[in-house]
Amino acid sequence: MFEWLGKLVERRWQAILVLWGVSLCAAIGIHAEWYNFLFGTHIKTFNQAATDGEFGFLPGNVQSLRGEQLLAKAFPDDLLKSSLVIVVRRQDQALQPEDEAFIEDTLKPRLESIRTDFNAKLGQQLIQQILTFKDPQKGQLLVSQDKEASLVVMPLRSEFLEWGNKPIIDAVEKLLYGDPAEDPVTHKLAIPTGLGLAMSGSATVGRDMLVAGKESGKKTEHATFVLVIVLLLIIYQAPILAAIPLFTVAVSVVIAKALVVLMAQTPGLNYRIFFGMEVYITVVTYGTGIDYCLFLIARYKEELDKGLPLPRALSATLSQVGAAVTASALTVICGIGMMVFAQFGKFREAGIGISLSLCVGLLASLTLAPALLRLCGRLAFWPHARTERIPAESGSAGGTTLINRLGPRGKIQVLWEKVGAVLLERPGQILALCFAVMLPFAMLGIYRYEYLSYGLLSELQPTKKSVEGAKAVQAHFPAGYAGPLTILVRDGEEHSQPENGAAPEAGLFSTNEGSALLDELIGHLTAQRNELGISDIRYFEAPLGLKNVPGEDATAAERGRHALVKKKGKEYYVSQVTDLAGHVARFDIVFEADPFDRKSIQQYTAVEHVIDTAVSSMAAAFENDIKAAKGNDDAATADAFGQSLASLRNMRFNFVGPTASIRDLKTVTDHDQIVIDLLVLGAVFLILVVLLRKVAISLYLIVSVFFSYFVTLGVTFAFYYLKDPDNFGGLDWKVPMFLFTILMAIGEDYNIFLMTRIEEEQERHGSVEGIRIAMLRTGTIISSCGIIMAGTFSSLLFGTLVGMQQLGFALAFGVLLDTFVVRPLLVPAYLILLYRGKFGFLTRYLGHSGDDEKKKTFERPAGLIPRSTLE
Repeated sequence: MFEWLGKLVERRWQAILVLWGVSLCAAIGIHAEWYNFLFGTHIKTFNQAATDGEFGFLPGNVQSLRGEQLLAKAFPDDLLKSSLVIVVRRQDQALQPEDEAFIEDTLKPRLESIRTDFNAKLGQQLIQQILTFKDPQKGQLLVSQDKEASLVVMPLRSEFLEWGNKPIIDAVEKLLYGDPAEDPVTHKLAIPTGLGLAMSGSATVGRDMLVAGKESGKKTEHATFVLVIVLLLIIYQAPILAAIPLFTVAVSVVIAKALVVLMAQTPGLNYRIFFGMEVYITVVTYGTGIDYCLFLIARYKEELDKGLPLPRALSATLSQVGAAVTASALTVICGIGMMVFAQFGKFREAGIGISLSLCVGLLASLTLAPALLRLCGRLAFWPHARTERIPAESGSAGGTTLINRLGPRGKIQVLWEKVGAVLLERPGQILALCFAVMLPFAMLGIYRYEYLSYGLLSELQPTKKSVEGAKAVQAHFPAGYAGPLTILVRDGEEHSQPENGAAPEAGLFSTNEGSALLDELIGHLTAQRNELGISDIRYFEAPLGLKNVPGEDATAAERGRHALVKKKGKEYYVSQVTDLAGHVARFDIVFEADPFDRKSIQQYTAVEHVIDTAVSSMAAAFENDIKAAKGNDDAATADAFGQSLASLRNMRFNFVGPTASIRDLKTVTDHDQIVIDLLVLGAVFLILVVLLRKVAISLYLIVSVFFSYFVTLGVTFAFYYLKDPDNFGGLDWKVPMFLFTILMAIGEDYNIFLMTRIEEEQERHGSVEGIRIAMLRTGTIISSCGIIMAGTFSSLLFGTLVGMQQLGFALAFGVLLDTFVVRPLLVPAYLILLYRGKFGFLTRYLGHSGDDEKKKTFERPAGLIPRSTLE
């Protein structure tokens, strides 16, 4: 097949260039909206087609989404999904009357104007009624206990991670802080002296996250491009030769993104793209695509060194390395493609998008890059080439590579020869030493495997408005104010719309019985509020929270006001929708911790446990009461207790809020991590077995890279913890999944190149000497590719999101670890021990039958080999 492909490129390289040129123009037309302008079509760009949000990618059957659906039905006027919060405060001083007047007479009317304008523009009530301290239901909750701060809340019906929120938040930000480009007198609020304003709320956090993500994407793409250019120029010191792989991969990335955009708009596919996917596509495709081009060019130069003319050298190159490049690429594609089996939509869609881009990159490497080499001819090697035949550098076994360029001519090759000599002399000691050094970090990676951060503020820079605002809120209010946990309680009965004007069936929570049951249940939570980290609980008996319930020494006026609030609160905390009236109730829990913090997830799980325990305890008490009533022959009382017991057992609970969504996200992604890990390991192992036909050796290759994954995870944990011990809350939750999938696939990618060369050299030099020579011949080129790959991944460090920086560090370190430790030390040392029979009776079971000793058995003692052997 690849011999045919080589001849096709040799004879039809002009047509190949034309086809890629047409494809590139077509892809650019999608990104630049040419078709919409010329033909009136409606093809969306990547940003237009991308889906907002995070929790919308969760499976539809998760508990939090079901709870949101019930909340929308039972409480249609309270579809709060996010909010913009303005903190009005004074430093160490209570708010003054003029401050309250500023909130009501200046700030609120200006916010109402923004609300009216945007709702009219959008044609829907996206922004709900603005809440201040004067709100009759919730106003008291918006004033801090120390009276130094008051909140102004702008509730939104959209999820906090939606681009549609950005214009609203930008407008409010401009109102509060003014626009430097405009007249500060006419466009900035007249704020009382000494009064401070800050922006917070989940929608503000989401806006800053999206903007930071977009900025990170641009910076990463630019950094990737620059880093690749610099590294390629260092490698080749020939600008045209450096431009060929760069142009090849750039074209494939543009085309791959266009295909992904078209897939997202194809009816029936149900494929979604998301903001940030383009970063993963760019980085992974650049890293792998450049590597494939490097291997291709290195072999092309070898063929030229043999004296072949340019056309024949290209066809010979493709026929020689095409299969190896394709096999290694398929390893990466299949490994990353296993993410398609994830339940979390972003993992699944990313797996499809990245795999598709890798396919395009592979095709470009095998066709476009050779065609460009054919087009450039001898000029590709300018200024080093003067004739069609390019002479090899003396002593170079790896062609034109980065390692050779970094030191004096031949010195790097001598270094690899010395490494090979030491491997032959002390393979066991090297294997043990590498394992001993890496083991502590691997243990740390395993120990802290689930110590992950689901927080949002920790992802942002401290200068972001949402971070400053969150600190202002937390200085006066519990952190849980940012997103209470709403618990919906259903009476468990199926209800339908009454017919023929009949009166609706009374719900459990419209009765004294239901109210008593719910009040007792909440009493169990109240009794353990300190252990559960609960700051406050709000429900129909305490609409303003337990802290605001009048005590025994309350005045009559205070008790009267509380009675009025309770009456109004009943309408808020018990559904009034016709077919659900009284059948669904709610109560809100405010935690002390941030709703996105890992601690809140633990507290939420503890709350679930307390509720289950309370229901069981209450049920047991009713059973005892029933027995006692029957013992006293009091059938009526027994029936009443039996009805209450049945009502209690029929109750169903749903949990809504940021913490509930984060917990579901954690549950789903934890499950995905296990499934995808097993699938990736299985798929890569099968590919290795098919290619190498050696089960035990393939298993060792898998285990070595799997071990390096945990080492990388441990090093990353240690690095970011030592960088900021006080504020380190764990690695971002996306890091382990993407790190494992990409590192396993790419690690085995390099192993395939090494193992195929080992088999080739063993045919000529024997089992052990073949290992050394193969490592020597591939050492510089694989190391160059590893540096290119690590450099590409390190571009993620230029982003502003902490999670992206962590992933970039982990991937770069993992690739370098695999390139300079696993592949040149752990793998050859093990194979040398194996082929020397050092594992005793296990040798045969570990993959060495002894048959290959029938091959040529030339094996030199440890030391340098003559250059003539390598040429």
